[in-house]
Amino acid sequence: LSGGQQQRVALARILINEPEVILLDEPFSALDAHLRDRMEREVMAVLKDFGRDTLIVSHSRDELYRMTDRIAVYNNGHIEAIGEKHALFSAPGTYTAALLTGCKNFSAVSDLRQENGRTLFTADDWGVELSVPGEQAGDIVGLRRHYIRLAEGPGENTCRMEIDSVTEDPFECVVFLRRPGFQGVPLGWAVPKEEYQTLPSGPLWIHFPDQALMLLKK
Repeated sequence: LSGGQQQRVALARILINEPEVILLDEPFSALDAHLRDRMEREVMAVLKDFGRDTLIVSHSRDELYRMTDRIAVYNNGHIEAIGEKHALFSAPGTYTAALLTGCKNFSAVSDLRQENGRTLFTADDWGVELSVPGEQAGDIVGLRRHYIRLAEGPGENTCRMEIDSVTEDPFECVVFLRRPGFQGVPLGWAVPKEEYQTLPSGPLWIHFPDQALMLLKK
């Protein structure tokens, strides 16, 4: 049997026994990408008809986001974070939860203080002064690569950066940014290829949307 046929037979064996709960442990990990997508859609249709609880274990953030309603982050033998998937992705709460939900930009935080209804702090590894609304606390700030924005000039949560390096994916470029003269950790910015081709040469004004900045516990 092919990989996809083996998965179908395994699922049929489960369902014929009328289980109370289905456990799927990395069900698509051994499949090619094109077959994985097809099998995922087939399994989701079967689980919808099943109508009971299903527990899926996976290392794929995207797979879990598409297939589940709630996600638990398991770390060092215990559940570190759990919640409805949209809420967990927008506010993971901890460094590990943010990392496992796909965040790749992190910086240590210092000089955290409250002023005029906002929380101000320094992102030490990026060399940037930032702020978020309300009273928040955390040891680390995280920022997902897709949320960085190009700005026209100075402003709140905006700084001047230069391109350190670029990596090319099939449909986007990851532009690594660094403050001029600052030897910190480069900041990854995911840019569609069409937009990347229109970026001006030289230093850029980069905006960090405050709703996208996540203060996290270690």
